[in-house]
This record gives sequence, structure tokens and C-alpha cells, in this order.
Amino acid sequence: MIIKNCNFKSNVKKILKFLSNILAWGPAIIVISSLISIFLILPFTLLPIKEVKIFNEKSLPFFILEFIVLALMSYYGYRIYSKIKNNKIAVSLYCLVLILSIALVFYYRYRFVILLQPALPLVYAIIFEEKLFKIRDFFSTSKVMLASLNIFDVCYIFVLQWVLPLDISPEWLSWGIVLFITIICPALRTGLLNFYTKQSKKRKNGDKTYFSSYVVMYIISFVQLFLYLTTTLNYLKLQDKSIVDLVPVNMMFATLFIYFWFVLKTQLDKGGYDKKNELLRWVFGVLYVLLIFFYDRIEGGFLIILTWLLPVLISTIIGKLHYQFATDNSSQLPIPTLKMKKHIYWLHLISFLTLFCLNLFSALFTVQKIKLDEIIPVNTAKVSIINLINPSNKELASVWMSSIITSFIIVSLSIILATALSVGVVKFLKLNYSDSAKGYYEYRNSGFSALINRRYKRNIRKRRKNNV
Repeated sequence: MIIKNCNFKSNVKKILKFLSNILAWGPAIIVISSLISIFLILPFTLLPIKEVKIFNEKSLPFFILEFIVLALMSYYGYRIYSKIKNNKIAVSLYCLVLILSIALVFYYRYRFVILLQPALPLVYAIIFEEKLFKIRDFFSTSKVMLASLNIFDVCYIFVLQWVLPLDISPEWLSWGIVLFITIICPALRTGLLNFYTKQSKKRKNGDKTYFSSYVVMYIISFVQLFLYLTTTLNYLKLQDKSIVDLVPVNMMFATLFIYFWFVLKTQLDKGGYDKKNELLRWVFGVLYVLLIFFYDRIEGGFLIILTWLLPVLISTIIGKLHYQFATDNSSQLPIPTLKMKKHIYWLHLISFLTLFCLNLFSALFTVQKIKLDEIIPVNTAKVSIINLINPSNKELASVWMSSIITSFIIVSLSIILATALSVGVVKFLKLNYSDSAKGYYEYRNSGFSALINRRYKRNIRKRRKNNV
């Protein structure tokens, strides 16, 4: 009796494991497999042979694609047979699925099956290929989390299709539903992170926190659920509704989330971030948001302020910070290390080039326009991006948000360009000035200088001790 119960429990665990793997892997595998098939068939659709019919009213490009897919699947099956020949179930399953897919494609006219055929070698590659052990470990440790998220997303989309067509008369109830869909549901989805921490038994120290991981998860969940909401609204507006119009797009969104989950998983596996560093990171983020806001409101004046503020900020406030570490005259004054000097140099260079890019961008695209007997400077590039983001330009809130997003894009691109230019400038200057034969620099042994300084300090202590 005990043996029967053990077998029953083990079979149930195997079934649950199989279902969790399908729920976790399914959307990503289907999307990647479809993209592979589309990539293979796209060149043949551009040829004049696409109108040629051969068998069962199927076009010639279709047969060519199917032949290529079958050849690749057969080749990979032969290649991996040496690794899985002892696993008779895996070999039989590979052959069975291959034969079944061929039958569905040719005899039962299920053409969409050709999009799913590359999924078979993809799954076997992830499971049995030694080179893909990182991907295999990632999916094995994340399958419960990904399966839970996909189940939540399916339930969310199903509820949307049921709730959105309803005519809710009380205004407070409709606002409550909107609040639940847009604010509470992302919070509930974020709470699923506890499944991963409990499953993987991640324990953080008292001086570390997962706060940023949860905030990032909430933002990602909000964006992803908003995309689900948008696609569902467009789906409900269609006259001829088909589930085919809704499922592929949502599966693509679920696949894109895997990348963000990889970043979050890396953070969680490290045990969180130090609380002090986390505080500094959030302070920097708030300052960056304020930078974007002021740049959007007063572009020209703000650039002028930064032009005279940054030299003082970097050279004096940051570069002379070590003077504040000494409490009185008897305290030992810390000396800036080489790391600190390099840091100050890079701050100067990146700040200067960022201001250069912002001023250059503003100067190239700013024109003077007359409006209500006043000459107003208008940034044409900024206006073009705003119109691209918000073509209607009807609601004041949407226009304001579009302007903020545009300023964020401009400032972020300027910082990225400034960082790339800084690296290039430093490499070019090193190439020209670092050569000792040109005589710009004299190289000395810093270790020998440090030894001399230590001996000098030791002699001072001896003289003080002997009252010399």
C-alpha cells in the first residue's frame, strides 16, 4: 500500500513538473520557433514561384520551406542521437513528433504546424546540449516563477475579455475596476517574486534589500499588463474575432519579459543590494528625473546653469570632499587615491561632452518662430519626436508626458554618446601622449616613492619619541 502511494505521488510530481515546463517554456519556444520558420520562408515569398501549386493546393515556397525544415530536423536528430541513444523514450518521442508534424502539414492542411516544427530541436538542444547548460540552468531554476507568471497573465487576459464589454452603471464601481486592473494587478503580479525566493531558498543579510528588484518588477508588470490591456481592447473592437489575432502578440510580450526576468534573477541571486548603495542609487535616480524635468521646462537656461555649475560641483564639491573627513587638526587627513583621481577625470570629461552634445543638439534644431507677436525658440527635432509619440496632441496631460519622454530620450542619448566619445577621446590621447619617447611624461616607480614616504614617516616617529 505504501509502495502504491509512493508511486502515485511520484507520478503526480512528474505530471506537475511536465506541466510547469510547458507553461514556463511554451510561449518562448513557440515564438522563437515561429520566427525561425518566418525567417526561412521570407526569401522564397519574394520569388515569382510563389503562385505555383504542386500538391494539395500548396505553393512551391511552402514545399521548399518544409523540405528545409525537415532536413534540418533530421540532421539534428542524427547529430544528437549519439547523446540520447540510451534514452529510448527521448529518441522515440523525437521520431513520433517529427512524423506527426509531417502528417499534419501535408495531409490535414494544418499549415501553421510548420511554424512549430523548429520547436522540437530547440527543446532537445536546451535539454541535451552541453554548451547550453547556462540556458538549461536558467530555465530549471526559473520554471516555477515563469509558469506562475504565465498563469497569472492568462487569467488576467481572460478576465479582461469578460469585464471590458460590461456596461457598469455605478461610476465608483467602474473606477474601482480601473484601479484594480491598472494598479492592484501589477502589485499582485509583483508579489509572485516570493515564489522564486522561497523555491530557491534565497536569504539576504540584514544589511541588504530587495527593494529595487520589487520596484523594477512592478514597473515591468505594469507595462506588460498595459500591453495586454491594449491588445485585448483592439481584439474586442474587431468584428470577426479570432483567438489567432490575440494569442501570438501576447506570447511575444511574455517572451520579451524573459530578458527582464533574467536581470531580476541575477539581482536576487546576489542576495540583494547593500542598503547604503541602494539609497545612493535611488537618490541618483531622483536627481536624474529632476534633471529631465528642468531640461524639459527651461532648456536653454538649464544648460547655462549646468555649464558653470559642473566645474564647481566636480572639482570642489567632489574633488575636495576628503577635507570633510577630518574632525579636527589632530585627525589624520585621507589622501585621494589614484582611483579617485581617475574618477574625477572621467566625471569632468563625460560631463563636458554631455553638455557639448546637448548644446549641439539644441543649436542645430532650434529655430525662431513668431507666435502672438512674440519670437519663441522652437526645437524642431523635439517637436517631431513629440508628434511621433503622441500624434493627436489633444489632451494636455498626454502632451506633457510626451514632452517629458522626449526630453528623457534626448538626455539619455546625449549621455550615451558622451560616454562613447569619452572612451574614444581617451584612447586617442593615450595613443598620442603615452609614448615615453615623445617626452610628454616621465614614468617613475610609484612603489619606490611610497617606500621612501613610509621610511620618512617612521623616522619622524622615532625623533618624536626621543624628543629630538
